[in-house]
Amino acid sequence: MPAMKGQKFKHYPESLKAEAVRLFIEDGWFYRKITEHLEIHDKNRVRVWVRKYRV
Repeated sequence: MPAMKGQKFKHYPESLKAEAVRLFIEDGWFYRKITEHLEIHDKNRVRVWVRKYRV
């Protein structure tokens, strides 16, 4: 879905992204548990971060 005019996006610090990827890869947490624990609103966001990390 494309962005709408005037839409605001949530920006997450690099440290939070790194922690989310670490929890998934090293500790074996599920995406849903990570998003709830770190208060990330979009579970697909963590998937994107993990995919970028692996590349």
